[in-house]
Amino acid sequence: MVEEALDAALEEGAVYRAYNMIEALGVIAAPDSEELLRRAFYELPYSRARSEVLKSLKASGSVVGTLLAEESLWDSEDEARRLAITMVRGDEPGMVARIREMAHDPFEEDRICEGASRWVRDFDGEVS
Repeated sequence: MVEEALDAALEEGAVYRAYNMIEALGVIAAPDSEELLRRAFYELPYSRARSEVLKSLKASGSVVGTLLAEESLWDSEDEARRLAITMVRGDEPGMVARIREMAHDPFEEDRICEGASRWVRDFDGEVS
């Protein structure tokens, strides 16, 4: 029912209704919703929706969430970048380089720098 409501909201361009359905899917945390959430990530013209999609995908343990998180390391929305740090894997050199960059970026939000530093420290034992 929630997926149908999200699909309809996306079709109608009802941004805030779609956002609410994405939040609901985060509570449900069903991996079956990952393709619909991916669609919402790309179609909704509301930057906070990307963060909410990431939260929902993280809750479900979705692989799609990991892939969208990699892209979100460059997102304009700080919450999306913060969540992305908690979701990416450390086996991709480009992701490691981006998170290292975020840890030392003087223009980045403090909480994101801290999260990036923690990720790097946990990943390889040092922040360089």
